[in-house]
Amino acid sequence: MVTPFWLTVLSLTSIYIAPLVISPRAREVARDAKARADELANNAAAKGKTLARDGQDKAAQLSAKAKETVGGTSSYIGQTAQSGKETTANISAGAQGTASDAYEVTANNARKMADLGATTVNKAQGSVNSVLGNTK
Repeated sequence: MVTPFWLTVLSLTSIYIAPLVISPRAREVARDAKARADELANNAAAKGKTLARDGQDKAAQLSAKAKETVGGTSSYIGQTAQSGKETTANISAGAQGTASDAYEVTANNARKMADLGATTVNKAQGSVNSVLGNTK
């Protein structure tokens, strides 16, 4: 059941809207408004697509930059590790060279000591022989 209030609202609305719907000028305005609304909706949809595409492009750029950063970091770590390996190899080679040099110096000193010992023994024998020779 319709209350008297809603019946009054419906009556007044019908009285004021009926001439607008019936007149040719009102129909033309309504068609223009619909065309303009369609145009605005299409423009909004196109702008939305453009914004979405721009957002995807920006996300792809950021992803590429992140990959570059990760790649650069990996490269830096790899270079640092390689540098560490080279430093270790250089230290090891240096230590081997030092040990080899020390061995050679020690061996040469031992030979010199042997030669010095032999020379000392020979001199001592010569001195003893000369002392004994003088006493004969």
